Amino acid sequence: MEKNCFVFYRDWADVLYELSDKERLQAFDAILAFAFRDETPTDKTIRIATSLMRSQIVRDNEKWEKTRTSRSIAGKKGMESRYNKTQQNLTNVTKSTKEVEVNVEEEVNVEVAVEEEVKGKKRKAIAYPYDEVVSLWNEICSPLPQVKRLNDSRRNKIKCRLVEFSKNSEEWLPKTRELFERVIASDFLRGEKADWQATFDWLFDNSKNWVKVVEGNYDNERKRTTQQPEVRLGVGEFLDEKGERRYGSGNLPPVPMDAPPRPDNDSIWSRESNSWIPTGV
Repeated sequence: MEKNCFVFYRDWADVLYELSDKERLQAFDAILAFAFRDETPTDKTIRIATSLMRSQIVRDNEKWEKTRTSRSIAGKKGMESRYNKTQQNLTNVTKSTKEVEVNVEEEVNVEVAVEEEVKGKKRKAIAYPYDEVVSLWNEICSPLPQVKRLNDSRRNKIKCRLVEFSKNSEEWLPKTRELFERVIASDFLRGEKADWQATFDWLFDNSKNWVKVVEGNYDNERKRTTQQPEVRLGVGEFLDEKGERRYGSGNLPPVPMDAPPRPDNDSIWSRESNSWIPTGV
């Protein structure tokens, strides 16, 4: 008998809301496809975003299958003595809790420490080093805007980025330090080449910005082609992997290379007027 439902956990929504509308729909479709058809998403970003969810679905399915099996065995035993003996055998079996391992190709995933005990004891909580990450930023990137307080939004973004950094929690802080050191070593990210400088929130805002940093997009020695003019980027602007000038989530059409810097986060580029148009109140 196939299972025709699965549990959708509240903290999954926190991860999905970090994605763009398009990515969020793809991730939701991927969860359904994995839950009901055992299909693994082919897109790397979607695999990463849904890896914890798919791991939880596997664990839930294991529990469901074990419960279904025990009920089936109990139903076939008509006599109370045999039923009690079967229940005792099942109890002995469940005391040997198995650790679930889910290997999803070569994707980056967090190694979640899970302790499953008899009769539904809670999962061991993961201690995310929120304060340590902020302290590293304020220490290494001291010339850039400092983080003065943590809120729920920042904690959620830190958690999502740490999951992407490594599947091993012991590597989170070392990789965070390497990332911050690369930020402060970049003339562009320090604001010396444009009317903009990197901030903590920009770096942790999505799954793309930190990747561009570690891939060397903002390194001082990165050379431009002779055809590519010098570009002055504004608030929230960046060059994507194709070298196109974009801003915000990167879903809007690219901005011309010779356009003036984006003045603030509330402005969008208008191709009709060939200028930045404020949208804020």
